[in-house]
Amino acid sequence: MLAACDNLKSASFNLLSTEKLKDGSLNKSEIVVKLQRNPRKVYIYCIHPNSGAECLWRVGEINNLLLINPNGFPFFNLKLQSHNSLLRQGQHHTVEEVGFDYIAEVFKYYIRRDGDKIFNLFSLAGTAEFNGRRCTVLQYENPEFTYQNYTVKKNENLTDIARANYVSDYMLLMVNKLKSYDSVKPGQVIKLPASYGKKIVLYLDERSHLPLMQMIYDERGLYEQYEFKSFVLNPKLNVDDFSPHNKKYGF
Repeated sequence: MLAACDNLKSASFNLLSTEKLKDGSLNKSEIVVKLQRNPRKVYIYCIHPNSGAECLWRVGEINNLLLINPNGFPFFNLKLQSHNSLLRQGQHHTVEEVGFDYIAEVFKYYIRRDGDKIFNLFSLAGTAEFNGRRCTVLQYENPEFTYQNYTVKKNENLTDIARANYVSDYMLLMVNKLKSYDSVKPGQVIKLPASYGKKIVLYLDERSHLPLMQMIYDERGLYEQYEFKSFVLNPKLNVDDFSPHNKKYGF
């Protein structure tokens, strides 16, 4: 799986997301994605919610800002940072984390940290069909999943802490009942999860070995779920696919 994630060059897919919000409700969304890994370029078209809204991100261009067509008020294109509060409202992840690199980096970190003993936390749970593809079901479960005390350092926010420890910054926001990712101060003690999730279930496509279905659970149940549907591996994408001047786009 990790090798397949590393070897992916480009992809197109419909991403269906189910994410637990701070009030405990589950938020569902669907986007169409075109992805190029290196140099990284991402085009997103929103189906639900915010139907018709578009996002274009090209590393190294327009100061690494996202070009946003809101398809509504304020009725003109916006240039925003990926962690802008408007874009992150009710969202677990940013456009930087679209694809498979994020989940792969989480497991790579735990392998480096825990060594061979991490493989005792994995099990095979048979096979299943997903979106017309035969998949191997791989399950990771951490029986020692808990929350530890963490003391915030100078100039840290929740995203910095999450990235350093390969956990979800939205989970930090939710568990610590904080208003924003920047609402922590040096010396403040917060709860930090021991791993990204208590249980992670992955549906690995038997042909590509990519995790086309990802289900992450915390101690209360489903935390987030991602379904990569209509998936095309390494399609021929060109400059026009990541251009705001593409006549099919609304920028």
